[in-house]
Amino acid sequence: MSTDSIGMGEQAPSDHRSPIRFLVFGLVVVILGTILGVRLFMLQVTGNGQFATLAEANRSVIEPIKSTRGVIYDRNGTPLVTNVPAYTVKIRPADLPEDRRAEVVQRLAALLDMDPADINTAIDSNPGSRFDLVRIASDVDEKVANFIAESRLDLPGTEIVVESRREYTTGALLAQVMGYTGPISRTQLDALAAGGYLPDDLIGKAGVESQYESALRGAYGEQLIEKDAAGRKLQVLQTVKEPVAGNSLGLTIDVKEQQYAEKALKWGMSLAGLKRGVVIVMNPQTGEILAMVSLPTYDDNLFARGITSADYASLIENPDKPLTNHAIAEQFPPGSTYKLVTAAGALADGKITRTTQILTQPYLTLGSTKFYEWNRRGWGKCNIMCGFGHSSDTFFFQVSAMLGIDRLAYWAEQFGFGARTGIDLPGEVDGTVPSNQWKLDTLGSEIYPGEVFQAGIGQGYDVVTPLQLINAYAALANGGTLYKPRVVRDIRKADGQIVRGFQPEVLRKLDIATSVLETMRQAARNVVVIRHTYNLADLPIVVAGKSGTAEFGNRDSEGRLPFHSWFVAFVPKNPVVSAKDPNGMKAVSRTDSELVVLAFAYDSRTKGNAATEIVKYYLQLHYGIKKDYSVASGDGVLVSGSVFLRGLLWTAIALVVFVVATAFDYRWLKTLAWPLYAVQLGLLVTTLAIGSGVGGSSRWVSVFGLQFQFSELAKILMIVILANYLGARRGRMDSLWSILGACALTGPPLALVLLQPDLGTSLVFGAILVGMLFLSGASLRWLGAIALAAVSTLPFVWTYVLLDYQKERLTSFINPLSDIRGAGYQLYQSQIAVGSGGWFGKGLTNSSQNQLDFLPVQATDFVFAILAEELGFIGALVVIGLFTVLIWRVLAGGWRSRDPFGTMFAAGLGSLLVFQLFVNVGMVIGIMPITGIPLPFITHGGASLISIAAGLGILQSINIRQGRAEW
Repeated sequence: MSTDSIGMGEQAPSDHRSPIRFLVFGLVVVILGTILGVRLFMLQVTGNGQFATLAEANRSVIEPIKSTRGVIYDRNGTPLVTNVPAYTVKIRPADLPEDRRAEVVQRLAALLDMDPADINTAIDSNPGSRFDLVRIASDVDEKVANFIAESRLDLPGTEIVVESRREYTTGALLAQVMGYTGPISRTQLDALAAGGYLPDDLIGKAGVESQYESALRGAYGEQLIEKDAAGRKLQVLQTVKEPVAGNSLGLTIDVKEQQYAEKALKWGMSLAGLKRGVVIVMNPQTGEILAMVSLPTYDDNLFARGITSADYASLIENPDKPLTNHAIAEQFPPGSTYKLVTAAGALADGKITRTTQILTQPYLTLGSTKFYEWNRRGWGKCNIMCGFGHSSDTFFFQVSAMLGIDRLAYWAEQFGFGARTGIDLPGEVDGTVPSNQWKLDTLGSEIYPGEVFQAGIGQGYDVVTPLQLINAYAALANGGTLYKPRVVRDIRKADGQIVRGFQPEVLRKLDIATSVLETMRQAARNVVVIRHTYNLADLPIVVAGKSGTAEFGNRDSEGRLPFHSWFVAFVPKNPVVSAKDPNGMKAVSRTDSELVVLAFAYDSRTKGNAATEIVKYYLQLHYGIKKDYSVASGDGVLVSGSVFLRGLLWTAIALVVFVVATAFDYRWLKTLAWPLYAVQLGLLVTTLAIGSGVGGSSRWVSVFGLQFQFSELAKILMIVILANYLGARRGRMDSLWSILGACALTGPPLALVLLQPDLGTSLVFGAILVGMLFLSGASLRWLGAIALAAVSTLPFVWTYVLLDYQKERLTSFINPLSDIRGAGYQLYQSQIAVGSGGWFGKGLTNSSQNQLDFLPVQATDFVFAILAEELGFIGALVVIGLFTVLIWRVLAGGWRSRDPFGTMFAAGLGSLLVFQLFVNVGMVIGIMPITGIPLPFITHGGASLISIAAGLGILQSINIRQGRAEW
């Protein structure tokens, strides 16, 4: 190499490459490569199976397949809830960018018509992980769901899922029994996660949906799905296990009975202005609940479709608690319905017998405290039938004192009070039965004597649930077996195969003799028979039961406490009233009742007992009883009880009697007068011996299956007898002995009627006598003297002759407003009816007092009040005018008669019509006391109509066979 080729001062490069370094470097490469190869071998060869599985797990996952929730049916197979497909909007929080959350939430809220706060709450309260779907809205409209699905790029994290939704076919009708389903809470998920529950599951929240959650839910299946890194499902790879549908439930509830019960309760609540109420219907032979209505309530479809915050808040904030089943989850003082416990316990312990008489008084005194009878008067001496029938407080004060608080508590617990019944519904409470130990544990002192009084009448510390109360009376009705109430009859598979049928479950057999329970059933029937429940006795079926009024809370400005009203009734099998058992005592002596009904009216401030009217309306619906108390034959009950049909029958008989009496030669009556007198006395004695009535009276005798009041026929016979006597003494009636003779003839039949007892008819006999004596020309001097003598006997009659209820009617007439819930109730309601009629009335059949049953015995004693309400002042005057014309024609016919007998007969018939018209109408409008005197022709009743027809027929016979009068 030439030095010229290199610049001046430059040196040639040396060869500095080191083979050793290259060798080392290569060795390092080999080692590293070996390490990599070995690791790859370990991973890909020896560990292939394990990592293949992990790779597969990365792309696929086992996902549960939700089962179909079981259906629920009523006892007749009517579906009460079904499953329907519905679109659900869900959000996966992990896929929802935090910076876009507010935008997405606002858009979804606008599309779904929701409050954005509700969506944020749902996301934030998600019980699962951020990758779990969160339910935002259920039952979304299909068009909205499709729009959201198509807008997934603008609504990140949002998914549309087709799910099964509950559809409650009866809506609010059965909400308290059915309950509803809703999203599982975090607490519930923590408790149930081991059972396969998922964060977005729906779970039973109330009613049988909650109680039978495990049966209804079924078993989830499994499927293998392919998913991406974000957890989104791409496809189903394999079904691993098929889901098993949930079992269905068959309820004891009958939808038709539920509808009847709800209709009756809503009707009563509307009329009485109530805010809460309960009706329960039970079969006492099994404990099965046929209907359970608690108002106010809610529509469970609100929850099934996804309830809004506003709707939920309105339910929660409602002071009348529509989400609460008041039949089982609240407790109230039972009032006089609790007297069943007091009475049965005293009889069972031998403290009293069926015939024991206890003096009831206006009040009892303990120290300085007075404990009042509810009517402030008392009932005189009462046995258990009287005391229970009239619901005498002072009777039961004394009986409870005989028992003592601890024995009273024992018998209460026997009837199931103070403990849950165990019904298959959630939320039941215990109630309270006070005892000395209970008060020591609770309040630190023993029970005071006055508190024993209160406990004996269902006041004070005693509180019960409506279910406990009906269950106690069911045990009375069935002869002493306390059953566990049920609302579910069976659990069945989807194909209908019964998995489990529930048999009646006995809680206990009451430790009470059958004779005691029979006495109490008859006492419960007496409550109805003596009209403590007013016109419930007019139903053509045998009903027994007990009402109750329980005070609570704070007094109003007038010093009155608000009160709840109760009525619980039972009806024997084949309950039609029969001629052989007109009072129904034999029917209730049996233990075959299949129907017990309870009504509870919360804070009922109306006059009378609203709960009684609710039960009555339910019974009318259940048995097909029409407003006139006829009974539909379709329910297996005879139509012979129909008031309308019986009225037609009596009218037909009366027309026949009129025609026969007209054709009959009246002169034979003079010959037959004394035999007819003997017949009259015989009929009245027979009535006393075998007659039936109410409250121990004997007024009606059964004639060919029809109830006949012989005292009505006795009125006409009395006129015949007096007409014969007075007619034979024409011109000699200034003699005292002739007047006394007429009085002597009238005395025995009048006394026999008074013994029935029937004060009203007795007064009619007196009116007939006075009218005929006056028109016969009897000396006014002697008549005045006899009248003064009669007046002087009034104190004796008041003290020793009149019965308590007769005195009560007379005193209530003086001031009917002093006790408008008690003795003055009828007169008060009658004046309301008449006064509300106005000039022209409300129109026929439009009487509110009649239609709503505020006025008792509206077809008999108070029929004119209904006429005045429906026809008004003008119509009422027309009715009175027609009676006036009839009376004038009767007296004119007597005046035309040449026969003194005819004249006197017309005088007697005219006196009868005048007196009954004046007293009946006067009673209705408040100028006469209540005496039970019928209004001729109009008052419902065959005996009165036939007797008047016979009288008019006889008068017509006299007119036909006589010329004008000469005397």
